[in-house]
Formats: sequence, structure tokens, C-alpha cells
Amino acid sequence: MDYSLEMCSLYDKKIINDTPIIIFEDHNMALPVWGTFASKLKQPLQLITFDYHADTHDPFAGAVGPHDFDLKRFEENILSKIKYDIGDFNFKDVYQLACGYVRYDEHILTAYKFDYLTGYHIFCALSNDELVEYERYDRRRGINAFYHARSSIRDIKNEEIQRLCDSPFILDFDLDYFATPKMFDDVFADKLAFLIKKATAITIARERDCFELKRVDTSFQNDEALCLLLNLINDVLKN
Repeated sequence: MDYSLEMCSLYDKKIINDTPIIIFEDHNMALPVWGTFASKLKQPLQLITFDYHADTHDPFAGAVGPHDFDLKRFEENILSKIKYDIGDFNFKDVYQLACGYVRYDEHILTAYKFDYLTGYHIFCALSNDELVEYERYDRRRGINAFYHARSSIRDIKNEEIQRLCDSPFILDFDLDYFATPKMFDDVFADKLAFLIKKATAITIARERDCFELKRVDTSFQNDEALCLLLNLINDVLKN
């Protein structure tokens, strides 16, 4: 039997009303999870992610380098020998790739490169000018990218949220998005509920170091943020 997500002890796996919830430490480890679900569906998914950072650095830039010839050599020597395509997907191959060559801010564009994602909506802490700049840059590269202000989910209209769910999607969280427990209020829960109910799967990166750097309430702990998020997901999916 091939090694699979279900067998990997790195991930904390839950299922609530048929919705898989996968929890892990570092965000780069989302890559084999997203690949698993894209492979099972035999199609790429949309990504809707809530994160302090945008996390859209180029694939393998940290491990391989920024030069085209470095990437070409990497593709010839490493990528050509692994099964990452959703039509011939090997979890262990992609898991080892994520561990060795993908940084915690490269997983989104690596997943896009591998055709696990059709595009993405990112709710993050960029300034308004940065949001426009990032989106324009990605669009020029042909990526179906949308960048949203961190707090904009609170003001978005319900019909806009429903449009986000027009195709199968992964709902993803980095716990450093949550600076204070006050962010888990009724407004946030109400806006998020439709996304939770419609998600193909939900992934959660704990990112403890980033969480501690970005929290504004020093008494707020990573375990508490995870518990509040899971309680919200559980309440939505069981109602």
C-alpha cells in the first residue's frame, strides 16, 4: 500500500460531517495535502486562505535560488523523478519535496505550478497599495489571483462570498492571521460560515513562531487560537 495522507502522523486529521480538516505545523506542509485532494477529485481546486502574510513567493526560490538555470537544473534532477501530477500522484514524493525544498511561504505558487490550484483568494495584512501591486503582478503572469485586506471578510457581501464557492475549493488558515481572540466574533463567524459549509477540505497551519510575532494580545496562545477556530468550524458544520 502506498504511503498516504491518512497514514502520515505529521498531520492531525479530523472529519466533521464529511468535511476533512487537516492540521499541521508549517505551512509548506499544505502542499501534499492539497495535492491529495486535487488528485482524489481529479481536478485542481480554488484556494481561499486567511493568513497574515501573502505567502506567494516563487516555488523553490529559497532552496534552489532565483536563477532560471538553477530552477531548470532542479526540475531535471529532482522534479522529473517524482510523481506530483494529480493524474499520477504519490503522496510520499510530494511530502518529501515539501520537507526538503519548499519554504513556508512558497507552498501556494508551488501548488499552482503543480496544477493543484486554479487560482486563489488571499485575505492578508498587506497594505492597500501592496494588495493592488501583488494582484497585478500575479495577473500579468496569467494567475487567477485575488488579494483582499485582512479585515475585508467582515464587510464582504454574502452574495460575494457565495460567488467564491462557484467551484470546489480548499479553505485554508494560518493561525498568525488571528492577532487576538476578539477576532472570533459573531460577525467573523457569520461571514465564514458559508465558506466552511462549502469547502472541499479545510487546512490549518499552526505556524507557532509567526503566530507569536504577529499576535497583539501577548496572553493569546496558539493552542487557544486553534481551539477557537475548531470550535467555530465544528459549530458551523454540525448546525
